[in-house]
Amino acid sequence: FLDLIHEFREEAQLLIVSHQKRTMEAADCLYGVSMPPGGSSRVVSQRMTGDEGLFTAAATSRP
Repeated sequence: FLDLIHEFREEAQLLIVSHQKRTMEAADCLYGVSMPPGGSSRVVSQRMTGDEGLFTAAATSRP
């Protein structure tokens, strides 16, 4: 599956919904949605840096 992702990433934009760590490590950017008690959803995004699979320090969030 990961080989397929790497094959298509240069030619297409992929949206994958997953909780699998290995699949998320193949991503350029991760998006998440959380809903704390009280009910308003929050979107969080983080970009990956380089081939090390490290997240950038800054995450964006919007109510």
